[in-house]
Amino acid sequence: MNRYLLWSIIFFLFLGTGSVQPYINPYLKDILKLPYLKFSSILAVVYFSMSFSRIIIPQILKKIGLKKGIILGSFSYFLFGFIFFLTKNYICFLFASIFWGIGAATFWTSYLTFLLKIVPEEKYGVENGIVRIFLQTGLVCGFLFLGQVLIFSGYKQIFLFASIFSFCSFFISHFLKEKKKDFTIPSFSKFIFSNKLFHFSIAMFIASIGYGIVLNFMNHYIIENFGKNFLNKTLVFFYISAGTLGYVGGKFIDKTGENKICSLFFFLSGFILVLFSIFPSLPMVVFSLLLLGGLFEIVPIASTVRIGKIILTEEKSSALAAIFFWRDIGIASGIIFLGYIRDLLSYNKGFLICGFIFLFFSLFFFLKTHSEPILNQGVVK
Repeated sequence: MNRYLLWSIIFFLFLGTGSVQPYINPYLKDILKLPYLKFSSILAVVYFSMSFSRIIIPQILKKIGLKKGIILGSFSYFLFGFIFFLTKNYICFLFASIFWGIGAATFWTSYLTFLLKIVPEEKYGVENGIVRIFLQTGLVCGFLFLGQVLIFSGYKQIFLFASIFSFCSFFISHFLKEKKKDFTIPSFSKFIFSNKLFHFSIAMFIASIGYGIVLNFMNHYIIENFGKNFLNKTLVFFYISAGTLGYVGGKFIDKTGENKICSLFFFLSGFILVLFSIFPSLPMVVFSLLLLGGLFEIVPIASTVRIGKIILTEEKSSALAAIFFWRDIGIASGIIFLGYIRDLLSYNKGFLICGFIFLFFSLFFFLKTHSEPILNQGVVK
C-alpha cells in the first residue's frame, strides 16, 4: 500500500506546484516587470534554502519521523502556489520560496529514505525509475494543462490550480504507514565530502545545471524566438524524456552499475548542446530538451542507488540529504549563472559553454567506470 501512496503523492505534487516552475520567471519578468536580479532570485532562493536546510533535515526527521516529513514537505508545495495566487508582493514571494525550499528538502529526504526502506536492494534502480515516471507524468500533465490555463486565463489562475493539485498530495500523505525511525545522525560532512559518494555529488551539481537551462535560459529562448504559446509545446519534452528515460535508466543501472549510464547521458547532452549552438532551430530545442530531461533524472537515480548499495540503513537519510545538497546548489547556481550568461553573451554561446562542461564530465565518468568495477556490480557493503 505504501508504494501506491508514494506514487500518488509524487504525481499530484508535480501535477501541481512542481509543474509551475518554468512559468515563474516569465511571470515575474513580463507581468510584474521585476528586474533580472529580483525575478531570478525567487527560484534561486528556493534551491539555496533547499540545499542548506538539508544539513539539519536528518536531525529533524529523527524526531518527527519520515511520514511527518513527507506531510510537512508536501504542505510547502501547496503553500508556495497559493501565495503566488493570493499576492503580487515580492517579499511574500521570498518568504514562500524559503519555506518551499526547506519543505522540499524535508519532503525529498523523507520520501527517498522511505522508499529505500520498503524495496529490496536489487530493485532500487527500477523502483526509483517508477517513482520518476509518476513524477514526470504529473509534470507533463500539469505543464500542458497549466499552459492552456495560461493562454486562456492568464498567469494568476495557474497558481491556483497548482496549489489545489499539491493539496491533494498533502491529504494523501496522511495515509502512509509510518516506518520505524531506525536511523542515526552521523556528521553531515561525513557524506558531503565522502570519497565513496563525492564524484556522484559533483555529478549532481553539474547535471542540475541542465534544469537551470530549462528554468532560466531555454524558456526565455523559446518565448523570444517562437512565442509563449510554444513554451508548453516544447518544454514538455523535457518532462516526457525525464520520466521515460528515468525508468529505462533505472533498469539499466540495476544491471550494469551507476557510472556507465551517467557517462552516456553527459556525453549525449553535451554533444546536442554543442550542436544546438551551431545549428539553432526549433527541432534542436526539442532534441536538447529530450536529452537534458534524461540527464536530470538519471543522475539522481544513479546517486540514490549508490547510496542504497553502500550506506548503512540507519545512515541513508543523512547520505541522501548530503548528496542532494549538491543538486540543489547546482540548480540555484545554474539559474543565476545562466541568467548572467544570457545578459552578457548570446544564447548560442551559453549552450556551447554548457555543452563542453557536460562533455568533460562524460569523460570523467567513463574513467570512473573502469576504476570501480566492484561498485558497479553493487556488491560493496
